[in-house]
Amino acid sequence: MATNWSVVVFGDSWVAYSHPTWPQVLARRLGAQFFNFAFPGAVSANLPMQAQQAMMQQTVPRAPGGLFRRETLVVVHTGGNDFIAKMAQVIMGGGHNLEILKPEPGREEAANIEHLLEKMYEAGARNFLVSGVPAFIHMPVFNLIWGIITNLVNSGQLEELGVSPGDPPSLPMEVQAAALNERWSNLCEAFSKRHTDVTCSFFDEVEALHSLRAQLGESVFDRSMWDFSMFHPSVFGHERIADEAVKSVAAGFPTLAAAANIRPSPAQAGYSQPSPPVAAAGLASSAPVVARDEAPAQEKQQGASASPQDPSQKKEETIAKKDDDRNGGSSCVKDDLQQKKDNLQDTVTLQLRNVKGDVSFSLTCSASSTVSELRTSALAAAPPEQKVAGAVATLVFQGKLLQDGSACIADLGIKHGAMVVIVIKAPK
Repeated sequence: MATNWSVVVFGDSWVAYSHPTWPQVLARRLGAQFFNFAFPGAVSANLPMQAQQAMMQQTVPRAPGGLFRRETLVVVHTGGNDFIAKMAQVIMGGGHNLEILKPEPGREEAANIEHLLEKMYEAGARNFLVSGVPAFIHMPVFNLIWGIITNLVNSGQLEELGVSPGDPPSLPMEVQAAALNERWSNLCEAFSKRHTDVTCSFFDEVEALHSLRAQLGESVFDRSMWDFSMFHPSVFGHERIADEAVKSVAAGFPTLAAAANIRPSPAQAGYSQPSPPVAAAGLASSAPVVARDEAPAQEKQQGASASPQDPSQKKEETIAKKDDDRNGGSSCVKDDLQQKKDNLQDTVTLQLRNVKGDVSFSLTCSASSTVSELRTSALAAAPPEQKVAGAVATLVFQGKLLQDGSACIADLGIKHGAMVVIVIKAPK
């Protein structure tokens, strides 16, 4: 079924030889025209050049006035080659000051993507699908570096990531994959907030690959998904990734999905919604596990008495007002009530998920909690099957590993509704 939509692709085509890539397969399934400005080997620094080519290319359908039509889906797939080049430093024997193995990876790459989105917005585009970096540990190419990563782990060079000697070599890559996903997801959210007339959806490609491996079975997936390069998808692999991308489009772009006669099934609905990042990270595809309320009874009572709907609070406020009148506006009751109101404002509910995104739960805590206190609360609130005696947790927020210290989580920018990634490690 043909539509009047166009799919315009930027970045790395993620292919070693000539066959349809998943964005091209996606366009075909949507019945949309396909315009490709991505090319093999491209890095994020090539995006400005690709944007310029797209704006000069008159074959891409335009609205009157020369801007891109609203029925244009911009697909961005980049960052993979950037990080492969950085990992090559590891393979070649480098091991110092490697950005890919430091906290907050992807700053420069994310800035390049942001610049492209703004350029395309100025050119008239209003629909954007940003794919995450496919930092997927089951790619065969990672078998080349596990020994090197193990040496880095055991020598203590990755302590900044919360990775200690003796930890599995996959752990630092999982932490970094989570950090990259959070940065990309937050990039989409920030772009959407700046431009309320856009739909910008994050396609979690790592989660898509995990999902496909579970669906197909490890043997079929590992044997069929990759070509001779050991990190480019095969023809079969691109088709399967396109399956997941269609789900993302069906959930995130209802107008396009309707035009293409694609309907999300209940299991697909919300697979990859536009910002906020909770949905963008694919959490809606997993049933959230709500944490048990393990707050002390005194804290519960404080929160309840501070509720504006609580009749007892109104009664106390009346008493406080009378005391104020008698005492010239100063009373202990008023101070107590104010403290209760402050406590209520201090409470935040956070969303937590693991690296894969197949475990998620919520947690209510104080905004004045330290990282150490948040970590303790997160372990207590985690689903029972995730808990192991003596387990420790590493927390990642907005692409940054949370380090212990005296700062409260509010000062770190962790506010009500924020998404925090948790990596739970069993004791050695």
